[in-house]
Amino acid sequence: MADNKLTPQQQALSALDKEIEAAERELAKKRYELYKPIHAKRHGIIADIPDFWPTAFGNHPIVGSMIMGGSGEALEQLKDFRVDRDDANPQNYKITLTFGDNPHFKGGNLVKEVKTNEDGTVQVTKTKIEWHDGNEPSKRKREQEEEEDEDEELLDFFDWLESDERAEIAQLLADDLWEDAVDYYNAIDEDDDGIIDLEDEDLEEEEEEEEEEDDAPPKKKQQK
Repeated sequence: MADNKLTPQQQALSALDKEIEAAERELAKKRYELYKPIHAKRHGIIADIPDFWPTAFGNHPIVGSMIMGGSGEALEQLKDFRVDRDDANPQNYKITLTFGDNPHFKGGNLVKEVKTNEDGTVQVTKTKIEWHDGNEPSKRKREQEEEEDEDEELLDFFDWLESDERAEIAQLLADDLWEDAVDYYNAIDEDDDGIIDLEDEDLEEEEEEEEEEDDAPPKKKQQK
């Protein structure tokens, strides 16, 4: 029968892993502590920018792909978005989306909470949306072949808000869209702001190479 006892070296490495996890938690707490007042200042500035959050959401490559049909009209009424983390454990956080009155559902705060348990499992709370009769955005999914994985399905943003699944989307909102909100908002004006388009740059390089080849003197024929 195999000996399942850990060697002293394995025990030492296991203890180090726990120290690393503890250090990472402390770093996350410190990072949140430092960023919290900065995000508060940013939040005040954003409040004076019309359609900031609908634009940022729409420009996000993944979140934007979840905005389907009537969801786009509803998202136009997104007035505020914020992420608040637990001071003691920043892995636990609350996402709050504030909507104005719209034809689809009752305005106000829609809250999504994410909690990481001690065993590493993630718990996501459902959000109840008070839809107006007949105005719920239709649930759409990407057309798939039978053999495609269900994970490849596209979920409507508001369907996700009402579900307790797909915690990775909540993490995407909290760690990516919230953190880099200004970048996503500005993405709509990238071409106008003089930011280099990689495809245009590659095309220019190809044209320059062709011009150099045309200008180059012809090679002399070798004498036999």
